[in-house]
Amino acid sequence: IDKLLTAIKDLQYGNMGSYVNINTNDEFEILGNQYNIMLDKLNELIKRNQELSDIRRINEIKKLEAQFNPHFLFNVLETLKYSIIINPEEAQDIIMSLSRILRYSIRDEENIIFKKDLAYIQDYLKLHKIRFKDNLNYNINISDEVKNSYVPKLLLQPIIENSIKYGYKEKDNLNIEIVGERVGKDIIFKIEDNGSGMMEEEIRCIEDILQSEENLSKHIGLYNIHRRLNLLYGENYGVKINSVYGRGTTVIIKTPYLPYGRGENV
Repeated sequence: IDKLLTAIKDLQYGNMGSYVNINTNDEFEILGNQYNIMLDKLNELIKRNQELSDIRRINEIKKLEAQFNPHFLFNVLETLKYSIIINPEEAQDIIMSLSRILRYSIRDEENIIFKKDLAYIQDYLKLHKIRFKDNLNYNINISDEVKNSYVPKLLLQPIIENSIKYGYKEKDNLNIEIVGERVGKDIIFKIEDNGSGMMEEEIRCIEDILQSEENLSKHIGLYNIHRRLNLLYGENYGVKINSVYGRGTTVIIKTPYLPYGRGENV
């Protein structure tokens, strides 16, 4: 665990060569191998972006997909460190969930059937639930049509990450509601939380960022989703935000409905 924590901390500081060497012939070796494979894929994506710099649209899409937050890994491994002593069964569950997340994150696909993305989301939320216990609750309500449609990979994860990251600023308990339904030719996702919310001035600032072609702010996840959908499907698709300070935030994502059999070639 210490080896993984050190490697992830180095990665946070931009060291893209922070690989680990774990030879324990158990789940930790699997976890270490998955981390190394993930790092290889990230380096490949960075190299590919440089090679495709003359094709701006493709380059930008790939760069947005390559975003990765090592803080999540660091927090999960810190939780694992204590679970091994207190609750070994929970520790094994953490390792397996994290391994599935790492394995999924390295799949080089642009569009993916949403039920696979949903499995990733469930593992992601499960790991946070283990960390925050009863202070975090969530509910997922996705229609069968949406589960069997194609969406850009990891479409909702940055929004859920923001709900957890900012929701606890002024509150001890957080509830997250995730809804996905088909509306005509589109899919509407709604991620709603009862967290700290935002003031009107901050909402206007985010809306301005979403409309720009370059983002230099801290709102990377929101911008990346919005920009990817704009580039892939046009300006009618993207992200909208509603928030009330002290009461919570709702993020709405609109993407085309691409049923099974159509999404592979989009």
